[in-house]
Amino acid sequence: WEFCTDPALYHTLVSRGVEGKQVWALVSLELHASYLELPLRKHAMAACLRNQTVVVAETYLNPAAHIPVHIDDWLQRDQVYGPLETSEAFEPFVLGARAVLPLYDERFRGYGWDKTTHANHLRALGFQYHMLPEHFVIARYHQPTPTAVRVFGQSEGGADQLLRMRMEWLYNRFLAQLYDHPASLPMLS
Repeated sequence: WEFCTDPALYHTLVSRGVEGKQVWALVSLELHASYLELPLRKHAMAACLRNQTVVVAETYLNPAAHIPVHIDDWLQRDQVYGPLETSEAFEPFVLGARAVLPLYDERFRGYGWDKTTHANHLRALGFQYHMLPEHFVIARYHQPTPTAVRVFGQSEGGADQLLRMRMEWLYNRFLAQLYDHPASLPMLS
């Protein structure tokens, strides 16, 4: 299934992305019933949300990461809408015009803070988040990666505190560079 089958919509999205500094946040979901097929259309996905075989991604780890998409509101929409009210914690998957998007900062690899830093960079550059009414990303739930377990732990006190402090320090350094000296950000992909 093609992500954007309407050529007019595609060209509109690209021009609004380049000229209007817009990106489109995608509803991010997890399928928790491994025996079911991934829903490919919004109506099938909505049914899975109702019976709780699909959930908004990672709300158990970081609820603020996807709250601004307001899933119940999105389910009712049939037109592009926005801009969204966002916070520093908002870290959606996005569609955007690649030619004008900042690159990901490779200092954040393994697990954690990569999408958060990218989202903050987009906001600092003046991008606004909008929503597409039919588009979403979905993945099957999987066990946390070894790096995620090191950063967040699997139980109270199980995290690698030194790694966690290092990542938080690096994130704070990124924010300081972003807002105080943006030219000092590494040019990485």
